[in-house]
Amino acid sequence: GNPSDGTSACYAQAVLQQLFQIASMLWTVVVARVVQMVWSKARTLEQIEGDYWKMHAVVWGGTVLLAIPAAASENYGETAGWCWISVRRREELGTAWRFLCFYIPLWFIAAYNLTVFWVVRSQVKQISANGSTALPRSVQTLARMVWYPVVLVICYIFGTINRIQNIFGPPSYEIVILHALFQSSQGIGNAIVYGTTPSVREALREMVYGPNTANQNMVEEEESNIENSALDRVELSLSETKH
Repeated sequence: GNPSDGTSACYAQAVLQQLFQIASMLWTVVVARVVQMVWSKARTLEQIEGDYWKMHAVVWGGTVLLAIPAAASENYGETAGWCWISVRRREELGTAWRFLCFYIPLWFIAAYNLTVFWVVRSQVKQISANGSTALPRSVQTLARMVWYPVVLVICYIFGTINRIQNIFGPPSYEIVILHALFQSSQGIGNAIVYGTTPSVREALREMVYGPNTANQNMVEEEESNIENSALDRVELSLSETKH
């Protein structure tokens, strides 16, 4: 909705927009960092699980810090379609907070995420091309996660264009519509990426068709052998690459 400017509903919507949009972006950094550590074998998933509280502290601490400046300068308000960081009062500060507290961090995050996931995906493709054994699901999942930052970039392209255009003139109706449409599609995009991972697809098939109990043990044993063989090949390829 679009609450009236100056109302408590508008202020709440603006603050919540800032908080949860920043939090969603910072969580993609956490995912990228975890993938980077696991892929480089710097740490195992079991070791990383002990640091969940640190991840929450960094994400929510950073989220609050990036929400404070606009609140301190009273720049939360109506922004042509919904409430967020407004430029109706203190225009220069409002424009500065839009970029310093949102769009500049957004594109630094996108660049980092794309770099990490693209490196991992490229190495997975190279390893896959060098052998005939199927890659294990864990490695396939890491490669597929490259699409999370791609979704982030696609969903905020028009938002960035819209806010840059706002500096030089009144809002464009067409750009605002595209901004709203793409920005609100991030959750759907992430759900599609998640839904196409091998484990989720298998779970969905079992929900629809039921588990194949007759061949379950045989399939699990075969997949285990394939995964162990593939992991050995991944480790060998990585060691050769690093040396």
